[in-house]
Amino acid sequence: MLYTSLTTNLFNNWNNKYMIKYLILITLLCGVMTAQITIKIYNQGRALVQEERKKKFSQTGKQNLLVPNLPHAAESSSINLFSDDMQVMSKEYIYHPISVESLLSVNMDKEVELVKYGEDGSITFSTVGKLISNVMNVAVFEIDGKIVVNPPYSYRFSDIPDNIKEYPYLNCVVNSSSKNANYNLTYITRGIDWKAEYNLYLTSDNNSEIEGWYSIRNDNKIAYENADVTLVSGDVNFEIQGPNLKFRTTATMARTGHSQSIQPETGETENYFLFHIPEKISLSAKSEIRNKFVTKNKLPYKNVYHISHSLSRFHRNTPT
Repeated sequence: MLYTSLTTNLFNNWNNKYMIKYLILITLLCGVMTAQITIKIYNQGRALVQEERKKKFSQTGKQNLLVPNLPHAAESSSINLFSDDMQVMSKEYIYHPISVESLLSVNMDKEVELVKYGEDGSITFSTVGKLISNVMNVAVFEIDGKIVVNPPYSYRFSDIPDNIKEYPYLNCVVNSSSKNANYNLTYITRGIDWKAEYNLYLTSDNNSEIEGWYSIRNDNKIAYENADVTLVSGDVNFEIQGPNLKFRTTATMARTGHSQSIQPETGETENYFLFHIPEKISLSAKSEIRNKFVTKNKLPYKNVYHISHSLSRFHRNTPT
């Protein structure tokens, strides 16, 4: 049995100039915020993520809002907040990952415990020094009234400060009219991609079978649970073509390992297609899922041969 795997990329000629404008517009036009998490995945390694979040404040009025758990690959300029319960006055994108450097930076002019470990991992020596400088990865301490540069010790900290986090976050100043505020978070991130793959089986001299699969890959460390996912393909340019969507039912989709089929709705314009997955799915961190969307059998086929030749080969010692 012959087997052919054809991988398609239906999203060529991406126009970066109009990408942000397109994503924001398509968000507003295609059922925005109908689920807690909505993801539109473009097979260019990007995705538009929309999340409904809640915040319980201790008071109303002007105050700080911390928006945590953004993926490392999120494009900071695309992060937006929308809310009827509060007005966003300023946004600050912060990424201070946990590291020795970041921990030393927040402990400037403070006492830090310096330790030595034995071969069994136990502490064999401990002292306390005041960190007075940490420029160009050169730590300078004051220990027992003496200045010590890059002492041969390890550092031990009592805790991790609140402003040092594993993931990027937003520090916002908002004016909230309610103690229980709802807000919508949207951002574009890399690291989420999809592609289609078609497997052709030649079962006899006259008939064949074809299977169509779509795969979704999440390379980020952030997991998305019960997300409403739409796959997008096409040549997008909103300056030329407006988003006049028409919906129709297309090929039957079936889940891997199940005989049940579901009919997706496809939004269509002259430039792009939207393939909405009717069931909510979860995208685990660092994972890939693969689902079958079409199966056709007893398809007739024929072999076509193309023969080409050239009468103008002037190079010597070149195989014919």
